[in-house]
Amino acid sequence: MATPNTTSPFDLGLAPEKIIGAHLDSNGDKFFLVKWKNTSRVDLLTNEEIKARCPALLIKYYESKIILNA
Repeated sequence: MATPNTTSPFDLGLAPEKIIGAHLDSNGDKFFLVKWKNTSRVDLLTNEEIKARCPALLIKYYESKIILNA
């Protein structure tokens, strides 16, 4: 998983496939677990990086979590 001192998977040319999970740490910071296209690799990325680099994917993730009551 990515840490703040490593190169971003985006900078390595990887393309995100989907967000598969989210985590809220004890400081209230959000992180997202991202699955990349054409690889089994997953990385934990900050909310800020996801919002800046793939906002549509973030919206799609949140939309998938909406539960509508009939």
